[in-house]
Amino acid sequence: MSKSNYISIILGAAVGTLAGYFVAKKKYEQTIRELVDELDDTVAQYNEKYKERLENDEESETPVKPAKEEMNSYKDVIANSGYAKGYIKEKNKNVDKPYVIRPEEFGEFENYETISLTYYSDGVLADECDEVVDDIEEIVGFESLTHFGEYEDDSVFVRNDAKSCDYEILKDFGTYADMMKKRPH
Repeated sequence: MSKSNYISIILGAAVGTLAGYFVAKKKYEQTIRELVDELDDTVAQYNEKYKERLENDEESETPVKPAKEEMNSYKDVIANSGYAKGYIKEKNKNVDKPYVIRPEEFGEFENYETISLTYYSDGVLADECDEVVDDIEEIVGFESLTHFGEYEDDSVFVRNDAKSCDYEILKDFGTYADMMKKRPH
């Protein structure tokens, strides 16, 4: 092939690329314009309905209450955002006390420490170093130890907002005394 053939191929590719670029650009600009127009129409319809609702609310003596599902979603947002500290939390639990959380909530707050504990069949709660946790009520609450099997058979997850900690409590079917015999310090 001669030099002119290579130049023709390169020029043809360049022209084809530019033509394709401009055709695609025009097509996607049109698509974007249509989507923006559709979005503007939707916003206008929403604003119309919102104004009608406000007018109807003003005319009516009875205030409009949000749906139960809507209220529950608001409560979830508030409860999970950390703004609820010191107020009533999920299932009417006071956040000043430790409370059980779902496994997927464990460790969701970056500023909360995550700690693993073991609960033995003889009622002893121990930390990762096998040291006995003396104040169970203050750390995780005795009530939380009754929730094994609620989400997972052998674990319970507890949040203590006062200590900014999430606790993973793993159930051990052995006794603390037997464990200490096997692994003396």
